[in-house]
Amino acid sequence: MNFGIPGTGLSYRTRLGGTAPSPDPERSARTVSMNCTILEDGSLSFTDDTGAAVSEYFVKKAKKQNRQAILDLIQRRCDEINAQIEALGRLHHDTPDPEIRPKFVALEFPESMSSAPVDNPLGFFSSLFPGHRRKHEEANRAAVENYRNALAQWEANKAQFDWVAAGLLRPSKSTS
Repeated sequence: MNFGIPGTGLSYRTRLGGTAPSPDPERSARTVSMNCTILEDGSLSFTDDTGAAVSEYFVKKAKKQNRQAILDLIQRRCDEINAQIEALGRLHHDTPDPEIRPKFVALEFPESMSSAPVDNPLGFFSSLFPGHRRKHEEANRAAVENYRNALAQWEANKAQFDWVAAGLLRPSKSTS
């Protein structure tokens, strides 16, 4: 006969045997293996190794021969339930004091944003020659394009920093 509390790994095993009071072949001396568990509603369940219910005769025998083991099983389950109830009663010990309010400190993004490029004015010499004018305009366009790329990278880095600072994203291992 096996006794166990589901999910705890606690169990007790004993052998049932002895002579039955009547010469009935079903009730003659034999060993029966069964499991005793406590259901959620607190009732005892006696089943064989296949999970089928055991006859009332064998349940009575098990209760009579293993009374203390069954009582110990019930006591362990009661102790578990009582421990859970006591933990619920102490739950307020772990909650933060409502009078103490956490202060939010915003983290500053460490990189400063670069300023937009200023168009270099076209000099007198450059205004006279179309090749110089073209090179000057290309330099201004390249400066504006470089600024846009740097600004896009800065905004992406700042957005990631804000998500990490808010605790919504884990920091990446790579540095950019």
